[in-house]
This record gives sequence, structure tokens and C-alpha cells, in this order.
Amino acid sequence: MPLVRIYVDQTRSDAETASLSNTLQECLVSDFNVPRDDQFHIIHKLDRTQRTINTSYAMPKGKQRSNDWILIEITGGKPRLKEMKARFYKVAATKISVALNIDPADIMFVLSHNHIEDWSFSHGDIATLPKEA
Repeated sequence: MPLVRIYVDQTRSDAETASLSNTLQECLVSDFNVPRDDQFHIIHKLDRTQRTINTSYAMPKGKQRSNDWILIEITGGKPRLKEMKARFYKVAATKISVALNIDPADIMFVLSHNHIEDWSFSHGDIATLPKEA
């Protein structure tokens, strides 16, 4: 039950952000154990004055982020193992970079977890997990 916030440059087209969202959802399903229908993505298109980033922080020597930089913030329910996170980050960065024709160095993820009782999907009712069929 992740809530995903995607921050991109305002010059990204609706087709590009749809491709980004769909590609990310495919990776969440295949590599992060998220149900296919569990898709809640919010896309923020920001101008460059609203994105202040260090282009070289925590980057390999000689690499820098560009104006294509994308931040993907995921608030998820259940914690995942480190190995699952590492695989998800690598697969998602690779597939998104291909879909948008950008350098994987320009894709940053931030992941945080909470509990089912931290969610209310509607009517102010505390969330419960859907029953498996």
C-alpha cells in the first residue's frame, strides 16, 4: 500500500510522467511485492527554482545530477528486506531511465514505512488489508 510522490521538472510532458508512473508501478508489483491495483501516485511538476539540489552529493566520482533529476518518495506499509530494496532501486532506476531516456544517476529514491493503522483509505475508517481471494 505505498503512497508514491514523484517530483520532476515542470518541462516533463504528461505522456512522460504517465510513462514514469506506469513503469514505476510495474517495478513495485514485480520487485517490491505490491498488489497490481494498489496504485496511488502523486506527480509534482516543479520549476527549477523549486528544486535546490547538490549535483554531486553521494555520487560516484566524476558523476553529477542534471536538470533531469527525479525524486521518488515512497511511503510503504510493511518493511522490506535490504536485498529487496536494493533490487527494487536498481531495477526501477534502470527501467525508468530507459523509459525517459535519462541517466540513472538522475533518479533518487526515498523510502519510509508505517503501519496499516496509519492509513485511512476512505470515510475516516482505519485501514485494513484486503482479504486474499
